[in-house]
Amino acid sequence: MNELEKTCKLRATGYYQKNTSYLEEMNGSGNIDKLYELIEGNSITPFGYEIKIIRINKDSVELIVNDKKVEVKEGDKICVAYKNETSGRNEDFRIDKEELYIELINVKEYLYPHLINFID
Repeated sequence: MNELEKTCKLRATGYYQKNTSYLEEMNGSGNIDKLYELIEGNSITPFGYEIKIIRINKDSVELIVNDKKVEVKEGDKICVAYKNETSGRNEDFRIDKEELYIELINVKEYLYPHLINFID
């Protein structure tokens, strides 16, 4: 088990807002702020976007994001999806927004920042 597996996870953050249909049930909104385990060969699908974990290196993770191979180091933030479309007025007003980012974070520092600088 290498150092990255013990201390880091993949974090997905973002939101979506869709108001493009006259049917209420076809519209909606939501957000995400979730930590995922780093396991080689596994895929995660936040908001339906597939992100595959190819390899865990000593100081980075190789992923396939939107059919592109990327290497993410701790603290890097990668944009997976971004859309901001608004149009119309009054009853014809339409919104289609989406934002999704992933980053490799140190779980200890993220969850327990008050313990990092603790002096006994």
